[in-house]
Amino acid sequence: MTDQDRSTPDSEVARERLNAQLNRNELHRLDGIVRLSWPLPASGEELRELSGPSFKTAQKNTATARSRDTGTLVLAIGEHSLEWLDASAREDVTFYFESAQAMLAILEGQVDPIEAFMQGTFQSSGYLLWTFPLLSLFNRGTVATPDD
Repeated sequence: MTDQDRSTPDSEVARERLNAQLNRNELHRLDGIVRLSWPLPASGEELRELSGPSFKTAQKNTATARSRDTGTLVLAIGEHSLEWLDASAREDVTFYFESAQAMLAILEGQVDPIEAFMQGTFQSSGYLLWTFPLLSLFNRGTVATPDD
């Protein structure tokens, strides 16, 4: 991986890094479609509105106004499989990150997701408890969960 990949990861680079980190033994912890998206929505109201068919348009408008680092990854996670879907797929939950770098830092276990959430650099459209099983998919270290 080049220095440029580390400083400005795009969707393909992010997907490759997450594939390399995938812990298949943890796939049983989630069953659904998860969207990982950056940058953050402009406001809480926009966060509630960013789903379904209007997602791509709203995300593009928000991203254009706020950042050049934009992207979306969609994962279908089942008991024994993970499949990367087209960005237009309908999700069960969307996790929003400040940037691709922030997403990778959280998912790879370099940044505490609770702290990122409290600082507003990580948000969810719902199912916030799915964060912990999602983290366990990509972080090969120990991930704290609410049960710990």
